[in-house]
Amino acid sequence: LHYVLGKLIHLTSLSLALGGNTVGDQGCQALGGGLGKCLQLTTLFVDLTASKLGDKAYQALGDGLGKCLKLTTLSVNLYNNNVSPKGCQALGDVLGKLIHLTSLSVNLGVNNAGDQGCQALGDGLGKCLQLEILSVNLYKNSVGPQGCLALVYGLDKCLKLTTLSVNLYDNNVGVQGCQALRDVLGKLMHLTSLSVNLGINDIGDQGCQALGIGLSKLIHLTSLSLELLCNGVGPTEIVGLRQRLRHVAKLEIRD
Repeated sequence: LHYVLGKLIHLTSLSLALGGNTVGDQGCQALGGGLGKCLQLTTLFVDLTASKLGDKAYQALGDGLGKCLKLTTLSVNLYNNNVSPKGCQALGDVLGKLIHLTSLSVNLGVNNAGDQGCQALGDGLGKCLQLEILSVNLYKNSVGPQGCLALVYGLDKCLKLTTLSVNLYDNNVGVQGCQALRDVLGKLMHLTSLSVNLGINDIGDQGCQALGIGLSKLIHLTSLSLELLCNGVGPTEIVGLRQRLRHVAKLEIRD
C-alpha cells in the first residue's frame, strides 16, 4: 500500500477496509507514509478494526493524515485496538491540522482512551471549526466526568454542527458529565439531528434533569435519540424529559 499510494498522487477519494487483518505497528507506519503522499485527498475512509496497533502506529498514521490538508470528509475506525491516551494525543494533534473538515467520524469503541485521551480529542475537535457532521464513539473507554467535560468543551467551538452522534455507553461520566453536556449542547443551536448514548454511566435523576435542560434549548432539533439504559433514572424523570422535548418531531428515549 505504501508503494501504491505513493504513486496515486492525484487521488481525491479513498476507502481502505483493513479491519481484522493484523496490520500491526509496522503496517500502519507504511500506511501512514503512503497516505502522506496523497496530498489531494478530500475524502478518506480508513477501517483498522481489531488490527493490533500500538502507540507507534497512531503516531505514524497521524503524521500521514496531517499532510492531507485538503480533507473535508474523514472516517477513522480504530475499534478494539488498545488505543491509549498517547494514541488519542496523536489523533488530537492531527485533527487540529485538518481545519477544512466538514464531516468527521472517529470510532474508538473498546479502547483505553480514559480522561487524558478525551482531553486530547477535545482539544483537536475544538480546532475543527467547519464541522457540520460529527460522530464520536467512545464506548467502553474508562471515561469519567473530567474526560466527558474535556471532550464536550472541545465541541463548544464547533458551532456549525447540524448532525452530532456521541456514544459514551459503559463509561462513568456521572452527573458532572451530564452537566457538561447540558452547558455545551445548549450552544449548538444549528443541530437538527442528535444521538447521545449514555447507557451505564451512573447519571441518575440529577443527570437526566441536566440533560433535559440542555436539550430543550435546541429548538431546531427534528430528530433525537437518547440512550439512558441502566442509569437509575426514575419514571417520573423520564416523563419530565419527554415533556421538555415535545418539540422534537422524531424523539426516541430508551431507559
